[in-house]
Amino acid sequence: MQELIGFFTVQPVLLIFLVLGLGYLIGGISLFGISLGSAGGVLLAGLIFGHFGLTAAPNVQSFGCLLYTSPSPRDST
Repeated sequence: MQELIGFFTVQPVLLIFLVLGLGYLIGGISLFGISLGSAGGVLLAGLIFGHFGLTAAPNVQSFGCLLYTSPSPRDST
């Protein structure tokens, strides 16, 4: 596990895309007709990776938070 954490520490971009990809897949899973959606899946994947000590740089974390909380143009009407 330490080798994996060391690898993702050296390659933070790969970590971000892994979290995004797995989160998108998690969000597509439907249980009893309810799914998390892509944003909820990515949030859950980020929490799981963070639990194991894998984190992104602070500026990337701030940018991700900005993208997560900003409304999309279709929601503004």
